[in-house]
Amino acid sequence: MDAKEFLQRYQSGDRDFSGVNMGGLKLIRADLVEVNLTGADLSKGNLILAYLNRAIFRGANLEHIKLSGANLDRANLSSANFDLDDIGYAMDVTVAGTDSGLTFGTNAQDPNG
Repeated sequence: MDAKEFLQRYQSGDRDFSGVNMGGLKLIRADLVEVNLTGADLSKGNLILAYLNRAIFRGANLEHIKLSGANLDRANLSSANFDLDDIGYAMDVTVAGTDSGLTFGTNAQDPNG
């Protein structure tokens, strides 16, 4: 699915994009309140400054995603897959009230040894 199709579907009221392959999509500044991306592949995507309030990323692949400035207020990130190298992209992300039971990519290394 490309970004244009995704945004058209979202704007027409579709909120369930579970399991969809959206790897590499650029959704900069997108307003995606309550979008359900359970199990979706968003790897290498760009969600810089996106508004993702109450979004569901449960079990989603978020490796190498860009989230700088994104609002993840009350988003569900349980079991979402991040690579530790990508955590830097999310340093200024708003995560108040977020369910953040995160797992890390297979290439991740524990920074404590």
